[in-house]
Amino acid sequence: MLMMLGAASQWILAAAAAAAVAALLWLAVSTLEWAWWTPRRLERALRAQGIRGNRYRLFTGDVPENVRLNREARKKPLPLGCHDIIPRVLPMFSKAVEEHGIVLSLQRISSFNTKQY
Repeated sequence: MLMMLGAASQWILAAAAAAAVAALLWLAVSTLEWAWWTPRRLERALRAQGIRGNRYRLFTGDVPENVRLNREARKKPLPLGCHDIIPRVLPMFSKAVEEHGIVLSLQRISSFNTKQY
């Protein structure tokens, strides 16, 4: 009887270990799907439609470039009487508009026309 109980507990342990490995594998695949495959798929689809933009970077994104652009923008003083503060306040946005143009979705454009003021 004890021998059968030992064999049964080994099967239970093996089943629990297999379930844990399966759960970890599922977690790893779903994390990879969320963090890498979905953004890359979206980037590919947008480029196929002609929408350009910065490449996807997994951990840093655009943060290093944003920090660099902010430092450069704050080093240069604004000319006297200049009211164009966007390149100084939002240098990343200003650079993106210069490089890629303004991309507006049709939903936002149509919502501007239907608002009651």
